[in-house]
Amino acid sequence: MDNTEKSGILQKELNTVPPFRRFRFADLIYKIGKKLKLGLIIFASLAILAAVSFLTNVIEGNSTIGFKLVNNIESINSGGERYIPIYNSVFAEYKDMFDITVNVAGEDFKELNVPMLTVGEVVSGYYASEYLSDEYELNLPLDTIVTNNIEIVINKVDWKEYITDAEIEFEVKYVEVQTIPKGSQVTVQTGENARVTRTMREKYVNGEYDSNSIVNEVVNKPAVDEIIYRGVGGQHTTPRGVTYEYSYYIDVTATAYGVDTGYGGDSDYTYTGKQAKIGVIAVDPRVIPLGSKLYVVSDYMDHGICYAEDIGGAITGNHIDVHLGDDLEAQLAFGYRNARVYVLE
Repeated sequence: MDNTEKSGILQKELNTVPPFRRFRFADLIYKIGKKLKLGLIIFASLAILAAVSFLTNVIEGNSTIGFKLVNNIESINSGGERYIPIYNSVFAEYKDMFDITVNVAGEDFKELNVPMLTVGEVVSGYYASEYLSDEYELNLPLDTIVTNNIEIVINKVDWKEYITDAEIEFEVKYVEVQTIPKGSQVTVQTGENARVTRTMREKYVNGEYDSNSIVNEVVNKPAVDEIIYRGVGGQHTTPRGVTYEYSYYIDVTATAYGVDTGYGGDSDYTYTGKQAKIGVIAVDPRVIPLGSKLYVVSDYMDHGICYAEDIGGAITGNHIDVHLGDDLEAQLAFGYRNARVYVLE
């Protein structure tokens, strides 16, 4: 049997085998492997292209990370080329230039054409970092972004210190009280100025005086406040619920008179010519004006409405004498009492 006949027999046998019996697993693995290799080659190629593109953008300054160096910017200090770092990386996207003015110490004016920078970057890049020290002051915050026609002013600042004696004026303090006539004022403590020794610091801007401040202060004599009482009046409500407006009140010592006990007080009329009776009291006119309408309360009783119509030789200062009429026992039992007198409006 020759080869042709063998081949024919094999083909015939193959045609008689069902399709699922002709499938071989090794053939499937081989085909999948070939496809995976092709995919890996394509993926690696794309990754390399992406990396090259990323590096190109960083080098050209178009990336949003890192920082860019701006070349070929003329230095007004040296006249040569300088490299000015742009720390705000987002600025790298802007290509506009801005016309600005820089004024140094009121004498050196320069007009510059700069890219988008902050004031601090302009000063440090075009001038010197010493202009950012405490010896100089800028008119704008360092993080200010430049715009067209903006003016950056750099002032030279100097300080001088000296020692001097000074007085500090006392304070006036007002205290609202109800013990003096409403609307009146009484100085109860006179004020005195403080005396101090100060270390002063003067500020000079571009050689001209600007201001001064206190560096240190030693108090040699403290101030004494002036205290002034202001009468504000008030209201008094009786046990029966009746309210009276009063100008002021005073706390006094109270005694009683009425029936003659051999020490005077037997007159039928008061010093002002009114009839002496219950409701009349004797006062010191320097403390309670004669003719005043009063409301008197003591630890003896609530005397109610009274009138200052009488005086007495022993009635001085915060002392009143209450007329008790013909009740001798009440007069003798009264003795000395603490009382409060409301001078009604």
